[in-house]
Amino acid sequence: MRLYNFIVLTSVGPVVSQRIWDIWQTTWNRSNLFTSLKLPPISFGTPGPIGDADIVVDTRKYQQMDGFGASLTDSSALVLNDFKSSNSSGYWSLLYKLFDPTEAVSSAALSVVRVPIGASDFSASGYTFDDTWNDLSLSAFSVDRAPASLLFRGRHRLG
Repeated sequence: MRLYNFIVLTSVGPVVSQRIWDIWQTTWNRSNLFTSLKLPPISFGTPGPIGDADIVVDTRKYQQMDGFGASLTDSSALVLNDFKSSNSSGYWSLLYKLFDPTEAVSSAALSVVRVPIGASDFSASGYTFDDTWNDLSLSAFSVDRAPASLLFRGRHRLG
């Protein structure tokens, strides 16, 4: 299986449409290590209404997009919690930049957040929600073992 990693650099600042200026590639076999593909810029059209997101290439519609998201790891939750404590207005501004679909090009408009179940390599300590041998009914399952910084998720609503 060949896996590719891409780093995409886009224009910064409020604009009517976005443009990808440069695409860099690293291949699984190390034949390309952070190598610019030197492709012509890719321009995106003017954003449509909320929920109107289709992948269109050369006037052909390939796929409708239902949403975009990100992962919220323990370390991300800890950083967000600390940020909220130290700079509440900056914290709320960041949440709006990440999740508010009404801000068009000023927001990432994320609609999905994936949270790992149990510790990951981005956790400050190891834990599970049920570490009981053969507990198929999950009777020992508990979120009480999760770090307190993770428990803020789902409590905030924008708008």
